[in-house]
Amino acid sequence: MFEEVFPNLFAFYATDYSANSYLLVGKKTVLIDTGLKSGGPALKDSLAAVGFAPEDIDSLLLTHGHSDHFGASYLFPNAEIYMHKFDATYVNIKDVIFTASARLNNLYFPRITKNYEIDSLIDVAPFKLRVISTPGHTKGSICLYEEKSKFLFSGDTIFSGSVGRHDLPSGSKLELIDSLKRLQKLDFDYLFPGHGLMLKEGQEENIKMGIELLSQ
Repeated sequence: MFEEVFPNLFAFYATDYSANSYLLVGKKTVLIDTGLKSGGPALKDSLAAVGFAPEDIDSLLLTHGHSDHFGASYLFPNAEIYMHKFDATYVNIKDVIFTASARLNNLYFPRITKNYEIDSLIDVAPFKLRVISTPGHTKGSICLYEEKSKFLFSGDTIFSGSVGRHDLPSGSKLELIDSLKRLQKLDFDYLFPGHGLMLKEGQEENIKMGIELLSQ
């Protein structure tokens, strides 16, 4: 179920191989990642529990092109769907290897209609999300940074106590290390990862630990 973790910010924590979803309510109603197609009914019910229907979602902000993050996009008929152009290319041609759709038994592919402009701001007032390029897990992985609230939505770049895989198509350990070093320069207090629970403190140590894990 969606949990309101801050005013106008709701978190849906996945309980299986699916990804977390985050609902931001403001100038627009935005969902960050959708999880697997098989999780669609639970996601829809969870939205209803906090007063929203799939038709209310204006935008889907997808952190990268793996199907555990985009599979339930079919629910949202009115949403513009954002992804980095590199990963979006593979999603739009329905590449089952790049998207991990074969291994996750997820054969739904949304049509990506919008590509991120790196370092641009997405206005979801009261939130403003800066698009940060963080290749490493995939070439087109991104994070979303809310400077005022000090939130970082990290997709599969970094988790609480761990980092994303770099051994899948277009992944790179060196690029992931570089991405983490750039995230070290951001001032944020709350990490909202693609999998696992949010991290409320110790962000500097968490990223440092991630770099150390990758450097072994």
